[in-house]
Amino acid sequence: MMNRFKRNIPNYLTAMRILLIPFIIYCFITGRPIVSFALLALSAFTDVADGKIARKYGYITDIGKILDPIADKLTMATVVALLWIKYGHKIPGLTVLLCVLLGKDVLMLIGSSILFNLIKKPLGSVWYGKMSTVIFYASALAIILIDILKTPDPLKSRLIFALIFIAAAAAVIAFICYVGYGIRTLKESRREEAIEKKATV
Repeated sequence: MMNRFKRNIPNYLTAMRILLIPFIIYCFITGRPIVSFALLALSAFTDVADGKIARKYGYITDIGKILDPIADKLTMATVVALLWIKYGHKIPGLTVLLCVLLGKDVLMLIGSSILFNLIKKPLGSVWYGKMSTVIFYASALAIILIDILKTPDPLKSRLIFALIFIAAAAAVIAFICYVGYGIRTLKESRREEAIEKKATV
């Protein structure tokens, strides 16, 4: 029983990240930037912790491989929507960058679903995907901090645009790398299937 609990600690942390989403939305919309910052920082911590624990102790599970990216994408989509609601109409060009961030996640979700149907197993996280997520969290936290510090315009708008631009650039790079990773994984899967067929003949 205890071993089963320990093995699922990364999954519990991932589930916690999903459960934090409605509280982040509420605090952001009701104008509680300090609490929003704390909740998003906690979400980022669980994202880093679940992966480290899973890799260090060998607690990697198929459900974790599926749940972790879903939690990441739900959190990122939520934060992107909140940033668009608050700043999209105030900062020229920001909507385009936020659409890039959201579009990357939508395409990733579609692509991973197609690949899962083809190879019948979930893809694990890779370093460039996690790095993109870390950059996104850091940018979002910095934007909330700018709000907390009551940074005046036009400096505030320029900083927010720059932070979102960095996050969007990291997302595009990660997406390109993921496409290559997906193609290689599919080729390897097809090669393994061919070898198995030859062995059974």
